[in-house]
Amino acid sequence: MTALTTLRHAVGDVELSDLDERVLAYLADNPPSTVNAIADLLRRARAAAERRQPDLAALAELLQVVAAVLDPAPLGGEYEPALAGRAATVCGVLRGMLAGEVAVMARAEAATLLLRHLLAGQPPGQ
Repeated sequence: MTALTTLRHAVGDVELSDLDERVLAYLADNPPSTVNAIADLLRRARAAAERRQPDLAALAELLQVVAAVLDPAPLGGEYEPALAGRAATVCGVLRGMLAGEVAVMARAEAATLLLRHLLAGQPPGQ
């Protein structure tokens, strides 16, 4: 495998511009140990970025539950006070989801569970 091929594999499926290609060709002219170090850095950076990508299905589920919680139709004519309380709870849950050091998807799943309990009229933990 050539040095340029090694670097292209490390970049993966990232679309490269002409400038990117020229930079990779320039980097490929380095000694093999340097090329391998650069390729390893690119692979680790790509892997770290992939780990930070949210699971869109879990976020979509969370948004569907939020929409259900805030839907006034099931509440009949008395929806304004009930919706105000639900909206305040949703805001609190989402604020909590965005705080802290826990992974975003774990917080999204916890927020979805809390909002489902709210929707069912149950306190959390039941």
